[in-house]
Amino acid sequence: MVIARERAYRWAGVIAVLAGVVVFLAGLFGRQIDIDPTNVPLISSDGRFYYAAAVILTAVFAWTVARSEPDRELVGRVHFSSATGEPTYPQGATGWIVPAIALFTAFLHMARYFDWIWLVLAATTTGATVFLACVARHHNVRAEGAPSRNVRLGRLTLTDFVAFVSFATIYGFKARTLYSGTMILLLAWLLLFQLLDDGTSSRFQRDIYSAAGAIIVAEFCWALNYWNASPWQAGVLLLIVFQVYAGLALAHIRGRLDQRALAQQLGIGAAVFLVVAYFAG
Repeated sequence: MVIARERAYRWAGVIAVLAGVVVFLAGLFGRQIDIDPTNVPLISSDGRFYYAAAVILTAVFAWTVARSEPDRELVGRVHFSSATGEPTYPQGATGWIVPAIALFTAFLHMARYFDWIWLVLAATTTGATVFLACVARHHNVRAEGAPSRNVRLGRLTLTDFVAFVSFATIYGFKARTLYSGTMILLLAWLLLFQLLDDGTSSRFQRDIYSAAGAIIVAEFCWALNYWNASPWQAGVLLLIVFQVYAGLALAHIRGRLDQRALAQQLGIGAAVFLVVAYFAG
């Protein structure tokens, strides 16, 4: 177990450094070209090469993470709970999702803010996020379908952070819902899918719950496009919707959703949403 943990931590460090270096180089490249931040990425001709390169690099990075994962032999296996002895659902190959989304979000962010301070901040934050995501993935897989409370809380917090930054960054382009809503739909679906991949739900459940949640988040993105909200305000509002749904979905799958939990999640989420929406104008 100790050897496996050390190997996973070394792997996470290498992947994190790789992500940070790639983001830094992308920022240097972005400083050399003139990208209009009001244009739609890939759709508008301005900066199309940069965005195309970002998509390709993200795909290659995701493939690298998935293929080099040290715990890959445990993916897809049926484990037995140490507490009850009952079999758990096999976990899928979802370890690449959070690192890839973190990298792609950094690329999008660097297209709009490529000053030196933003360049260094984006590179270090992306590297740290990727490292934590890889470490959390290791502990989640090694938990054999019964991750501890700290592991679950860590994965949820990290997923929320990535969701917030990615939603805010995409909304910041102020693109039509056809583009921004579709992108947020895809990212929300991936983030929810990997969050539900903890051995407590079947593949069918993960597909249904993540798709439904992604549609809900995308619908709120459509509504936000009619408001004069800043990117960070919109990111917080979309994160609240994402978090409330994720909490309800996880509780329902684990059989812990009752009237009290439902009222608590919806009440707190609605209160925070209304406060942020009020200050967003």
